[in-house]
Amino acid sequence: MDEVERWIDLDQTKICWVHGPAGAGKSAIAQTVSETCSARGQLAASFFFSRSAPSRSHARWFFTTIALQIAHYMPQMRQRICKAVEDDLQILHKQHSAQLKQLLILPLLSPSPSSSAPMPPFLVIVDGLDECYEDQSKLLLHILELVTTRSLPLRFLIFSRPEPQICHFFDTVALSASTRVSIYGDHQAREDVRLFLQTGFNTIHDSERHAAIMKHVPKLWPSDEIVQLLADRSDGYFIYASTVLKYVDQEYSSCIDRLREVIELSTPGSSMFAELDKLYLQVLSIYPDTDLLLRVLGGLLAPTRTRIHFNDREWVECLQAILGLHPGQVEHILRGLHSVLDIRVYVDHIRQAKPFHASFPQFLFDKSRAGRYHIDTQNIIADIVQGTADLIRDCDKRTPSLSSAARVGLVMYDLTNHLSSANPLREKALIDYLDESSRAWEPCILASSKWNVRDQHYLVGMLGDFKKYLRVISSYRHRNFC
Repeated sequence: MDEVERWIDLDQTKICWVHGPAGAGKSAIAQTVSETCSARGQLAASFFFSRSAPSRSHARWFFTTIALQIAHYMPQMRQRICKAVEDDLQILHKQHSAQLKQLLILPLLSPSPSSSAPMPPFLVIVDGLDECYEDQSKLLLHILELVTTRSLPLRFLIFSRPEPQICHFFDTVALSASTRVSIYGDHQAREDVRLFLQTGFNTIHDSERHAAIMKHVPKLWPSDEIVQLLADRSDGYFIYASTVLKYVDQEYSSCIDRLREVIELSTPGSSMFAELDKLYLQVLSIYPDTDLLLRVLGGLLAPTRTRIHFNDREWVECLQAILGLHPGQVEHILRGLHSVLDIRVYVDHIRQAKPFHASFPQFLFDKSRAGRYHIDTQNIIADIVQGTADLIRDCDKRTPSLSSAARVGLVMYDLTNHLSSANPLREKALIDYLDESSRAWEPCILASSKWNVRDQHYLVGMLGDFKKYLRVISSYRHRNFC
């Protein structure tokens, strides 16, 4: 943090790249700097990339968002940028090069009529660049052009993991035009985590949810020695500290007992990831039905083709139907996972269910780390295939809402793609199962007369694709038999 502040106040380079691994606290620093610079009047704009947010997983709206925020934070630019949009209403949908020129370069280079003095440099903060699906090097080249070739009064503070193409860019193209800040686990990082933990424990101590227990506990809780122990265990990674605080702060549990569990899990010499894995194992061990828990988590977190078409609420409803669960059962199963999942419930349904950090699904999908809690993506896909077939076959026997049944049409549409991605050991059994169950799909086909045109299209497409798939498989088996 100190190095970032020194760059903002003293350094002459126009770009600062802050890099570190997952969980090192990059986003926390970016948010803090953004708030501080905004209060000082130094912030021009900020953009936080995120793969879990469709509108922020690509660079399509990057420069238009920067321009919009500059118009907000820099009043002298507002009229120029608004005029650029009025002159060309299609600019919001044009290529980045055109947006750069019309929304940023020309407005920022135009002399101010009220003053001949040049504008001071303003800060643009970009977080999570590695989570942008598009060509990150190309985006960085545009940024470099803005601050060097065009000499615009902007400086960019960029946060990301040290991905190869980003490293290559700063090792070569931007070597002399940028400053680097590494936030790997050093002494200062541990001190920052210690302060973060102390603040978090103070908040827990004073919160109403733990008032009945904590009113009998002295204010200095836990002791400095315990906070330092946990800071050392973190190895400078905020994700460990954040997970500890969420685990201790679990509602309807004793925060004193939860903290004791965390301390007893820790062993001298363990790495941060080993400590984090212990926490994840502890959280998961609370649920008695491990198989059902992993099926639900796999359905929510596995990167299947179908999942990307739904928002969280739709997918939870669809997943409940596919897995044969009762309405509200997914919410019940996830009840004890609020320390690792950001679960938001609106009235009677889950509106959002996302991991707080990418390290949790990484843990679950890594057999060497998760052990008995490992989630096999191929088996999850096979469950989706079989569950979809069951839902289609028993459509007239179940009572899901029509909208839930119709949404399964999208899962049907990806059925053959899922088949080819399923565990090879289960693929043959699934094909035989689908071949047999498809003869009982008539009720679903009849029920589809009440669906909208789009979902009817999905159903027809699935039936056609599945018929072709069976024909190919039958031909393949016949050749092998002969």
